[in-house]
Amino acid sequence: MGSDNRTRTERFRELVSLYLAAEFRIVTRRRPWRTPPAAQYQANPEFHELGDLRGIPDVALTVQARRTLNLTVGLDRAVEAARADRKSLGFLIQHREQRDTGEMYVVCTLDTLGRVLQRLERLQELEERVAA
Repeated sequence: MGSDNRTRTERFRELVSLYLAAEFRIVTRRRPWRTPPAAQYQANPEFHELGDLRGIPDVALTVQARRTLNLTVGLDRAVEAARADRKSLGFLIQHREQRDTGEMYVVCTLDTLGRVLQRLERLQELEERVAA
């Protein structure tokens, strides 16, 4: 069972990474399944990141494709990855059976949603100032 979930999740990670790149030009790197040798691990800070998809500033993305839906565990992993990586936004991307990639669940805490909305509001204010 665990191996099946791991394979499904690895494939789903790749699909989400390709989707973000193709649809939004957001380039991510997938977390390696195996821990690299200690010397390589210490020399490369990228290996210290806990998120499943990496490369987005201040955002930790955790990807889950388990057959049984458990948003609590997945979201807790996303929040912990964000906290450990000193990122303010943590999101869980959960696979949905028989849906297009753009229709997958993206789950976050209410605090994270508030921070996203604040950033959007500041961006809109900045765009209005520039346009004026």
